[in-house]
Amino acid sequence: MAEAPPERPEEYKYVQFFPIFCTAQIPTEILDNLLQQTSGSENFPDNRPVILTSTDVKTFVEPSRSPVVSFDSPFLEWIIDQVYEFFHAIVSPSSGGRLGPWPNHTFIVCDERTIEDQTCWLCTDAPDYLEGEKVICKTIRCAFDMLIEEGSMYETLLRAPSDTGMGIALRAGVTLTKELEERSDKQGYTVLSLAYPCTSAAERRETISFDVKNECADRHLARWRKDHGVDSAGSD
Repeated sequence: MAEAPPERPEEYKYVQFFPIFCTAQIPTEILDNLLQQTSGSENFPDNRPVILTSTDVKTFVEPSRSPVVSFDSPFLEWIIDQVYEFFHAIVSPSSGGRLGPWPNHTFIVCDERTIEDQTCWLCTDAPDYLEGEKVICKTIRCAFDMLIEEGSMYETLLRAPSDTGMGIALRAGVTLTKELEERSDKQGYTVLSLAYPCTSAAERRETISFDVKNECADRHLARWRKDHGVDSAGSD
């Protein structure tokens, strides 16, 4: 008989763990810095990072802490598509494993560039405006201190991925930082648009109709219900 997986301590029972995949061998001092900057989000203090040092995600019952012990990442040289497939098959509630409060849509990838500039890929397939039924995984380069805050926004649909004021030429390599986000609305920078071009975050808010926003919200809710086994009437 298979051994039952460990249970989360009571203090972490309802904490949402954001999984971090290392596709390169990241120095522990960089991971320590990442944990320091992603623990205690201003608006989502209970959402915490978990560095996946193993593919057996059932064993992760607490958030990661400093100091990080050196480990060989099981995801070395994986591309984001591979990580995304693993995330949905094994980690997220839609995997059917009911492993606990992992995100439905969002995960973090540390790669070789993380070593150079201490940024990560924030990846999410949360519904966005005018995407239709096709599920699309968006990838956004983020500074450490933006990862949990932005990821939690996408996870709860308080913000769609293309709502974020991400600054000019983000696709060319500009990294999302708090300073850049604060300046984007004020100075009219081009917003990263995955499906609906606009010239600024302010224009986006004025241009996207309530009907489009409601359609996006409906798709988000429908996917959440499907992932968690809840019927359309809201019963279990």
